[in-house]
Amino acid sequence: MKHFAETFKITNEKDYSWRKSGFKAYNSQGKCVGVIFMTDDKRVAAYGNCELCVYPEFKNRYGEWHRIRSHGSRIKYQHLCNILSRQSSYSLYID
Repeated sequence: MKHFAETFKITNEKDYSWRKSGFKAYNSQGKCVGVIFMTDDKRVAAYGNCELCVYPEFKNRYGEWHRIRSHGSRIKYQHLCNILSRQSSYSLYID
């Protein structure tokens, strides 16, 4: 598992990648690197939390799929949706 140790800006811009719909994620250099969506596999402990699907051009740096944590804790996708309904972006440190 890759560790990012980086702050990402999640915007309320919707995007779609690998059959997943979610919010655009920008790395600390301001590049849109993927989509934050909800883990939808009910069999896993991360169900309902944020996951990152990385665009192919950033795969070498970040990998492909990540069930993310911030400071050791999972982030509820609904919590992120609530934040982004009130503001245009949210800064999130990803371990």
